[in-house]
Order: sequence, then structure tokens, then C-alpha cells
Amino acid sequence: MIGRLDGRITGPVTAGSIEDGTSDPSSSSSDIALLNSYQDYLTKELGFETDRPFEPLSLDVNMKWSLPDGVYVSQEEVIYNCMSRNPFLKVWVLCGYYDGATPFYAAEWVYDHVFINENREENLQFTYYPSGHMIYMEKDSFDKLRKDAEEWYLK
Repeated sequence: MIGRLDGRITGPVTAGSIEDGTSDPSSSSSDIALLNSYQDYLTKELGFETDRPFEPLSLDVNMKWSLPDGVYVSQEEVIYNCMSRNPFLKVWVLCGYYDGATPFYAAEWVYDHVFINENREENLQFTYYPSGHMIYMEKDSFDKLRKDAEEWYLK
């Protein structure tokens, strides 16, 4: 099975993994790192103690999200309205080459189909990273992201 969060990571297909995503081989490494860091921060820095487990991703919660029939999630109208009405708004889209959760070509397609005024196109920037969904999880991509962010925010 190819990882959804990072297509460079593969693992065996197990029962139910394709349909419910619970066995995404790329999520286990990030879940462990994020969970341990989060719990360490809660207990050591904030002094918060609880006997309730922390779930970094709950499929039970995700399954309860619903939209009316015929309605789908789309950003085109939101992007168009925001960028058309605010000449100062800048949008920076970060893309991981190996991200199967939000593939960069899908983001490119969305922005290619938003009719932004020509004088506002310079306010839209795409940056690509040799990473999965979480660009900050590997050092080289994180370092590039930090450098890119410093440059972008100073524009």
C-alpha cells in the first residue's frame, strides 16, 4: 500500500486499510512523533494531566461530517471572492510532491479554474517541496520552508 500522507512510504495492505485509511503506512511515523511531542508539551510545559487518551486522528469524528445531497466542498468561489475583493491579499500555496491527501496537481487545477483578475495574479504563489503532506516533518523541506516563508512574508 502506498502512503496517502507520503507516497514514498509503503507498507502491507491489511484488512480494511484501503477503505477506511486506518493503516496508511505514512501516518504511523508522524502520529508517533506528533503524539509524543504534544503529550510532552501538555504535561511538562502546561502542567496538564488527564487520564483521557489523545487521538491525533479520529475516524469516528470524521465519519460524522456530512453535507446535504448535491453539495460538495469547493474552494474556488471562496478564493475568487477573497482575491477579487481584496487587492492586497496574497495567497501562498505549499505543495508536497508526494502528498496524496492534498495532491499539488489538484491545487493547481483549482487555481487554474479561478478567474482572478490579471492584476491580482501576481498575488498568488506556489512553492513545491520534496515532501509528503507535512512539509515540516523532514529537515531539508523544513529548512527550505523556513527560508521561503521569511522571503514571502517580507515581500
